[in-house]
Amino acid sequence: MGSLSVATIDITSNFNIGGVAVSATAAELNYVDGVTSAIQAQINSKQATITGAATTIDDANLTASRALVSNSSGKVAVSSITSTEIGYLNDVSSNIQTQLDSKPVAYASSVTTSSGTATIAHSDHGLGFPANVQVYDENKQLVLVDIRQTVSDGEMTITINAPDATYDVIAVGAKAS
Repeated sequence: MGSLSVATIDITSNFNIGGVAVSATAAELNYVDGVTSAIQAQINSKQATITGAATTIDDANLTASRALVSNSSGKVAVSSITSTEIGYLNDVSSNIQTQLDSKPVAYASSVTTSSGTATIAHSDHGLGFPANVQVYDENKQLVLVDIRQTVSDGEMTITINAPDATYDVIAVGAKAS
């Protein structure tokens, strides 16, 4: 049996295959290594357009520094929430609403005493019992007055006993449940 030899083609310059000039480099020819069918047919079978969720962003830039959300159709959309606002969530360790609900809330109002009293109903302030209540006169000076917090049917009413005048009342306490 004869020995088999391997042919080596030097393609450092242009050459012809079947009368067609080949100008591809060795690196370019290696790109087709492993191809098992016509390359153009494979390219033609690829989807020509974007489908699905990305169709809303396939031909335009997104609004800069905004969060991405899905709209009612399941498509990508831009939120009104900025990247700065998302940054505020950094290091949040539990449900934000629960944290807010546990914080004291403040109520401020201007009231005028009549016959020496003024009452702020629970429906106005929404605070649970007890609240820290401070009363200020028209000069914004703290006034020491008789303040009563009464609870009826689980709702607190604040009553101020003071000379007839207009006062600013600030109450701080837990939000009533």
